[in-house]
Amino acid sequence: MDFDNIAVQQSHRLFQVWLQNLLRNSPEELAASRLTNGAFNICYRVTFVNGYRVVRFVAPGRVLARKEKVEDEVAVMQYISQ
Repeated sequence: MDFDNIAVQQSHRLFQVWLQNLLRNSPEELAASRLTNGAFNICYRVTFVNGYRVVRFVAPGRVLARKEKVEDEVAVMQYISQ
């Protein structure tokens, strides 16, 4: 497979713009606190009345098939919880 430097640069720029918009809108001020990020997600712990939940945002520009990635992760979590 050939490496596409232009696509990689565009992907990094898309991620940086998305991250700046996310941080500029300060989700942690909406009862959330930012957790450690992974390579493909940005995570926040959100306080609900019935306790904490982790909300993960799949970062654009880091994953090609974001919807499928999340669906796969949900399927794995459901399997493990059983």
